Amino acid sequence: TFEIVKATAPAIEWPEVTGGLTYGQTVAEIPLSAMEDDHGAFVWKCPDCVPGVGEFLFPLVYMPDNADNYDYTGVPLECEVCVEVAPKDISTLTVDAIPAQTETGKALTPAVTVRDGDTVLAVGVDYTVIYENNAKPGTATVNITGMGNYAGTLTAIFTIREAEKEDEDENDESTTEALTPAQQAENLAAGEAVDGTVTDRHG
Repeated sequence: TFEIVKATAPAIEWPEVTGGLTYGQTVAEIPLSAMEDDHGAFVWKCPDCVPGVGEFLFPLVYMPDNADNYDYTGVPLECEVCVEVAPKDISTLTVDAIPAQTETGKALTPAVTVRDGDTVLAVGVDYTVIYENNAKPGTATVNITGMGNYAGTLTAIFTIREAEKEDEDENDESTTEALTPAQQAENLAAGEAVDGTVTDRHG
């Protein structure tokens, strides 16, 4: 009678990181030199996590194929991998059309909606806005600059319409009471003009 014991576990060759992430990518998209070896495979502990911009440590777990015949007691099966996450280029995103504006004599600053897919970004958190040529009729420009998890610039435009001018009646007598025929005759006799009346040189 004899006993067959487990063999010593083969050395684990942890893969190297061959690149970083861009904001919006998941941990599962971290590029590694390998995702398996001859005796097992490597899996991320949080594959669906979407990290923000910066440098982070992510746990990578080793899954042996033959733990029944190899003794992994005391062998570390988890390793932290350092990955840098770069900001996403905001120029690849979309901006909702800005409705036409009517001039008011002051600078116009209509709201801007920037979308990253189905996500609406927050001004002051994800980007800043600077308006140009936004007071007079014509085409105004909106310069959008990424911040936080976004970098780069994005440009949008909107139209400024000229304000409609109200017709002014130079002879508006709406505030003056209409003259009676007798008053008109009296004014004419005095040599004064009467609206709506044409006289010859004799009055």
